[in-house]
Amino acid sequence: MKRPAISECTIWNNKNIKIDGKIIYYPHYVKAGILICKQMLFKMNNLESYNSARREGFKNTNFLVWTGIRQATCIPPELRTLEVNVNELVSLEFQCGETVFNPLTSRSKHFYELLILKKPKVSRGFIKWKEEFHLDDVAISKAFLNVRSSSSETFVRSFQYKILNNIVFTNNRLAKIGYVPNDLCTFCGMESETVYHLFYECFFTRLIWNNFSSF
Repeated sequence: MKRPAISECTIWNNKNIKIDGKIIYYPHYVKAGILICKQMLFKMNNLESYNSARREGFKNTNFLVWTGIRQATCIPPELRTLEVNVNELVSLEFQCGETVFNPLTSRSKHFYELLILKKPKVSRGFIKWKEEFHLDDVAISKAFLNVRSSSSETFVRSFQYKILNNIVFTNNRLAKIGYVPNDLCTFCGMESETVYHLFYECFFTRLIWNNFSSF
């Protein structure tokens, strides 16, 4: 029988160990060094194991929490008594920039901080808008915040972000890759269909904006 991976033996942030359908993480257990299934003393019953843990010095818990963890769903029987060298858990750590990240002892906010550690690069399209319209950082912040406040529809928000980053595939771009025969505006047919023309310069677009402003 194949030996389970060390990550499968850990209690915290383990997708296979849940209470009420949610993965669990109790920082005071982690600080006390209780990291793997075997340390929950499954060879004893709930009361015996709880008292044993208390005698060993683990005071920062109560019987209900202890029992709840032991009764967590989907803990495979083979993991409950599996001998694991706790020192092996260090192998789960990895370096990310100047930070040493340990998935075993990390909470959701730590995972989030890891994901956003590297700030996204500003797109070339947005830099172009910034230069053409002479936008400062305050105006940029407002533009992106307005997307969230003006619509709750995911599709609409996505489209607005595409406009802000100048990545809408208008005829001007489609003609360059041979997808359409020419780059003329779909509506007026007189000017090259760029993002700016389509949403601001086109005669038909201006009619829509005028009607909208007077609605």
